[in-house]
Order: sequence, then C-alpha cells, then structure tokens
Amino acid sequence: MTAFTTDDIALGIEIPGVYDGTACWLLKDGTLVNRFAGQDGWGSRAQRVDEWIAKHGDQLRADNQDLLEPRREQ
Repeated sequence: MTAFTTDDIALGIEIPGVYDGTACWLLKDGTLVNRFAGQDGWGSRAQRVDEWIAKHGDQLRADNQDLLEPRREQ
C-alpha cells in the first residue's frame, strides 16, 4: 500500500456490494489507494476493488477535481 497520512486524503470511497466502509481512498495527488491491497486474507476483495478502480477511477478523479491539488510542473 502507498504510504500516506490522513492529510493526504481527499475522499474515502465506499463500494456497495464490495465493502460497507472505506474500500479505497482518493488522495489529493489523484492517486487511488486500494485499502485491501497487500493485506493477507483480502485477495478476492482486493481484486474487486482494483477492478472498480480500473473501471471508475478516471471518472472519480474528474468528478472530484476540486478536491485535488494542482499538478506541479517538473
């Protein structure tokens, strides 16, 4: 799992039918973090969250652009 603090979180996402609670976090930098990734015993759930992120992640970021930090030029 990506290292982050609560200050980095823009939004917690519940995915009905997958988990009743935060299944993933949208970080202020636009990263989506699967709560169950890399955790023992959550293989099927982690996979379902990954599939949801792949399907809905871009739209979630677009819908919540106002919560994200502007990208920094490198």
